[in-house]
Amino acid sequence: MSGSFDISELALAHPFFFFYAGGLLLGGLIFMGLIGALLFMRSEWRGCHVERWGIPWHEFARYLGFAAFWILSQQVLMGVVVSVFPTLDADVLGVIGSFSMQLGLVALFIVFRMQQTALVKDFVNTRHPNLPLSLVTGFALFMAAFPLIGMVGIGWQALLLALRNYGFDIPMETQDIVALFGEETNPWMFGSLLFLAVVMAPVSEELLFRAGIYRFLKGKLPLWAAMLISSALFSSLHLNVLGFPSLMTVGICLCLVYELTGNIRVAIIFHAIFNLNSIILITLMPEELQVGMLHFSPWVW
Repeated sequence: MSGSFDISELALAHPFFFFYAGGLLLGGLIFMGLIGALLFMRSEWRGCHVERWGIPWHEFARYLGFAAFWILSQQVLMGVVVSVFPTLDADVLGVIGSFSMQLGLVALFIVFRMQQTALVKDFVNTRHPNLPLSLVTGFALFMAAFPLIGMVGIGWQALLLALRNYGFDIPMETQDIVALFGEETNPWMFGSLLFLAVVMAPVSEELLFRAGIYRFLKGKLPLWAAMLISSALFSSLHLNVLGFPSLMTVGICLCLVYELTGNIRVAIIFHAIFNLNSIILITLMPEELQVGMLHFSPWVW
């Protein structure tokens, strides 16, 4: 973090941000203790509650191949459109491309699942809490995970800064979407980005990485390996060295949320709340803290 500042002066100048961030950390520790006690007292919350996706390797490779092709094709298409029509607004095109990509991934998962239900037992959800209970559970689990994710982010940033001080050329840029949210003033664009981050991305990514990749790997590998590999793929998709360990931690937490609750909707809600919280931190944080705090609150989209 460049520059010097007095943290007490910042707190007086931006009390709401510090109140919000402090409440997150304190609330996270409280929820961590409550959920730990709940897991200790209620045996039905312990163990694994997610069915494996029992499709053959070649079918799974076909699914991943189509998903990778769709993601790459959207990136290439947007690049071609920008080069052919340089006067078009790149941010607007990016939003349109993201909508297209997310919808395509959801459709792809639905199609492959429908194709396989006649061959294998395939339950995305083994438990069916109602929407209010899902919302409460997703929020509580997010709060409990937040301090851990934050500590991983701070520790990784400190390590990268130390390595850079020793002469290693390590990129420290945040994701482009983070800067876009911090700079966007058009209410329509901000609303579109918000919808993508809080609705579209959580649905498509949880179907792909947890209901798809994680469930398949769970049937072929040890549970810990399935969690690590699916979370590493999830983190790699975001192409950001600075946020990689934090995003991987988020991925592991999402696998655990899915296993604890047996319902992908709760993982989607966790993911959505995490993204919404990142947006709130981006919009509230003082400029002097943006470098450190953006790294502390990694982007999940």
